[in-house]
Amino acid sequence: METISKESILNKLSEISRNTGLILGLAGSYARGTNDKDSDIDIVVDTKELDIPTIEKLKNAFVPMKADVLITDLLKQEDTALDDLLISIGVGKNLDSVYKSIMREVIWVGEKS
Repeated sequence: METISKESILNKLSEISRNTGLILGLAGSYARGTNDKDSDIDIVVDTKELDIPTIEKLKNAFVPMKADVLITDLLKQEDTALDDLLISIGVGKNLDSVYKSIMREVIWVGEKS
């Protein structure tokens, strides 16, 4: 599979953010600098919801690379539900949930940068 530089991804995300008004971020192995030839691109969108055509446009912006689109509000809802469950059974919050991990590592472009 082709590879792309972190800088190129961030530049493309910045361009998309300027054109769409979306607040976008890069997470995962590319954000951490641990990507390899098999890594996908994890695009984070700071929003409550996103329509399918926009998700597809974000994914297609990086073809032939595989890209995943992560929506912050959906991840946060899942995280809150998991924390509530864990607290109810006496375990306590999960400090390494997907949402919390992504929010620690994400590199934002757009208004959050």
